[in-house]
Amino acid sequence: MAERRSGVARHRHMVISPQRIVTNNALLWGLAWLIIGSILCWYFRMVPTSSLSYDISGYVPLHQSLLLNVAVWIISTAPFWLVAVLLNRRVAMLELFGRMLYAHWPVTLLLLPAVCGWRMEYAVLVNDVSAALDSSVSVTAIMLLLYAIVAVWYLYWSYIAFRHVVQRRGARLFVGYIVAMTAAIVLTAVSLKEMLW
Repeated sequence: MAERRSGVARHRHMVISPQRIVTNNALLWGLAWLIIGSILCWYFRMVPTSSLSYDISGYVPLHQSLLLNVAVWIISTAPFWLVAVLLNRRVAMLELFGRMLYAHWPVTLLLLPAVCGWRMEYAVLVNDVSAALDSSVSVTAIMLLLYAIVAVWYLYWSYIAFRHVVQRRGARLFVGYIVAMTAAIVLTAVSLKEMLW
C-alpha cells in the first residue's frame, strides 16, 4: 500500500498546479520535461518554432535540439521577468524561471502526433490548416483538439505561475501577463527563425 502511495505521489507532480509545487521541484520537473521534449524533437526530427508550436525539420543533432529548447525557455520567460519586476521588485528570478518552465511542460504534448505516426499530417496542419482538412478531417480534428487543450492548459498554468511568483492580483497583473505572453510568443518565434535559418 505504501509503495502504491509513493508511486501516485511521484506521478502527481506531473499534474500539480504551478503555484502548489515546491520551487525546486518545479525547476527539476520542468528540466526533466525539457530534456524529454528535446529527445523527442531529435528523434522525430521536429523543432520548436515558438513557445507554443513545433514543426518538422531536417536532422538536428541532439545537443542542438536541447539548446533550442533551452532557448525557448529563457527567451519565453524573459518578458515575464521584466513585467514581474515592474509589478513587484522582490520577485525571485530562480522561482519565476523554474515555475514558468514547469508551466510550459504541457506544450511537450504537441509532439504526440509525431509519436502516434502523424508527423507529416501534423506538419501539414502547422503550415496549412485548409490542406490538412482536405487531406483528413478526422485526424486534423483530433490534432486541433489536442492543440486547443494544450494551449489552454499552458496559458492557464503560466498565468497562475506568474501570479504566484509576483504575489499580485487584479487588472494590472492580467494586462502584464497578456503583454508578457504576447512578447514571449513573438520573441521565441523570431529568435528561433534566426537560429534555424
